Amino acid sequence: MYSNSTSTNMMQNLTGNTEWRTPEKYINSVGNVLGGIDIDPASNDEAQALVQAGIYHTIKDNGLDHRWNGRCFMNPPYSRELIPKFTNKFLSELKCGHITESIVLVNASTDTRWFHQLQEQAKAICFTKGRIGFLRPGQGYQASTGKKGQIGSAFLYFGDDVESFTAEFSQYGFIL
Repeated sequence: MYSNSTSTNMMQNLTGNTEWRTPEKYINSVGNVLGGIDIDPASNDEAQALVQAGIYHTIKDNGLDHRWNGRCFMNPPYSRELIPKFTNKFLSELKCGHITESIVLVNASTDTRWFHQLQEQAKAICFTKGRIGFLRPGQGYQASTGKKGQIGSAFLYFGDDVESFTAEFSQYGFIL
């Protein structure tokens, strides 16, 4: 996860940290479905030790300022200001065919406009059982749990292999 200076202050007030990483088992599942990750537009150097995206963007080079190509994994910054910007950018890149297949991990904020915009284009959604324990900076991937989000999460799949997504992600929750 990544944020800019505006959301940095908001997130630090809530958690003390702005960089959170997706636990290893979920990254492995994303790789199993996508067959690799070409672009991770909202990441950090520490996360890339596991994600190993062909291209990734951090807070320093702002993924919103770049084109996103190929197989995408996106865990956007969870700030009210930035998540709509990242989801709009994602949907724009998907619509023009730059993104060929993707899994997006977001809060299951089913009451928000950005969530509805994503789900309208998604081919499948996994709503997680329980909350994901995201990892703090410096916390190794061997850690069994991280700081759990305040609400549940959803993995949204965009692509033609819904069967593979369903087979892989049904272990984490229910699929629509």
